[in-house]
Amino acid sequence: MARAATESEARDLALMLADLVPELQRLLPDSRGRLHEIWLDDFARLKDRPEVVGLAAPGEGRIRIRSDRLGDDADFVLVHELVHALQGGSWDALPAVMREGLCDALSCRLVPEVAPGVRAVRLFDAATCAPNPRLELAFFEPLLHEREVIEISLVPREGVDPHQALTLPGRGIHLNDNIEDQAALYGVGLVVTERALARSGLAGLHGLCDRAGGMGLDTVPLGWLLDAAGFSRDPAAWHREVVEQISTAELEEQVAYLAPQLASYLVTSLRQRFPELDSEAFLASALPTLGWREGDPRVALGAVPAFREALRGRWDEAGPQLLRPGDGWWLTDGTGVHVTSLAGPAEEQDVYTVTRLSMADPEAEAPWAGGLADGGLARVEALVRLGQDEQGLWISSRARDGFEVFGVELEGVVVADLARELNVQTSEDEDGFVVVKAHLPGPRLWEQLALYHPDANLVVFQRLSGTGRGRDQRFPLWLPVRR
Repeated sequence: MARAATESEARDLALMLADLVPELQRLLPDSRGRLHEIWLDDFARLKDRPEVVGLAAPGEGRIRIRSDRLGDDADFVLVHELVHALQGGSWDALPAVMREGLCDALSCRLVPEVAPGVRAVRLFDAATCAPNPRLELAFFEPLLHEREVIEISLVPREGVDPHQALTLPGRGIHLNDNIEDQAALYGVGLVVTERALARSGLAGLHGLCDRAGGMGLDTVPLGWLLDAAGFSRDPAAWHREVVEQISTAELEEQVAYLAPQLASYLVTSLRQRFPELDSEAFLASALPTLGWREGDPRVALGAVPAFREALRGRWDEAGPQLLRPGDGWWLTDGTGVHVTSLAGPAEEQDVYTVTRLSMADPEAEAPWAGGLADGGLARVEALVRLGQDEQGLWISSRARDGFEVFGVELEGVVVADLARELNVQTSEDEDGFVVVKAHLPGPRLWEQLALYHPDANLVVFQRLSGTGRGRDQRFPLWLPVRR
């Protein structure tokens, strides 16, 4: 019997039951022969328990599904509760966490279209049941070929001991009143159950219950469960064992799941290191990837639509700090100190200088190795000068290995372009650096000059030789124009 608020909803529910119940009875050893009724329910008495989506009362042959939470994953929720309702008495020795894991595992098998999303969340929760769970963010440093790796520490589920949780008997799972800890228990159950099913199938898992019952044990011992799943009895191995189960598709789902938090982290940690780039240019230049510290898959963050969207708003709104002559900002991280400054004019000449400089931490490992200027602890990433002479305003830039791209836009019009040999002079200075220089018509320098101005009317764009496509620098400046 299927019950719902409308005849149409009840009919749809009955059709799902007609497909799912026979399949589960075929798969599940010792399944009950009959299910009496299922209700779509508003759970009025459980409005303060939003995490409860369904309840099974096997003794009454009844399942209740929360109608206001039943969306595209209706089949998944239904299978989960059906497994509870159809399990025969011989399954009673399976610990409560594993019983939930069995319900989720069979739901993933019978409803594969939603399985990656469910498994992603469950495995994320299980992976954080470790003392020091970490993700690894890798990206290209500006102007360097090497990739830098930053470890992102996650908040561990300190209230959940996975091995202890696997010993809880009975129906339902409860360690404390923390909903997030409760969610983590479902992850623990799924990862161990799926490993056990992959190694010995439903018959093998059911056999453990029969064996425990035959020995008069209330629950299957922890050691049996870990051995069945091929997991170590050393709790310290838990994090590695979980992340080894995370596929690339599930990692992509986890990135989407964490998109707002990851986007905020990238903005806080990296925005000022790529001040000239908007979010799309940053993704194309830095090529950031994410993965678990002890896992193999790595996902390109730019390939996950939910992350791109989350980053766009945060990154572009954060914007680089506006600099006026004499201003500068610095950022320190695991590799050293990164400085951007706008200096000038110099005492003896009317010249302004835009400098991007990185000073390495002497104890930092690569990517600094082999990337330092003149063997020192500082690297000049950009050096742009602005001045004026009898011909008017000039702009120059300096690089050791030269430029693949250099140009200047004035009020939206390209007025200098190295590739087209438009208004650009190239020379070599006394230190052997390549210098490019362009003269501009009309404007002259004033004290109101500003770097990273939101209404910039003068933009210098360049790419240094050997840095690779997508490693472009843009310096948006604003200054008054005298016609």
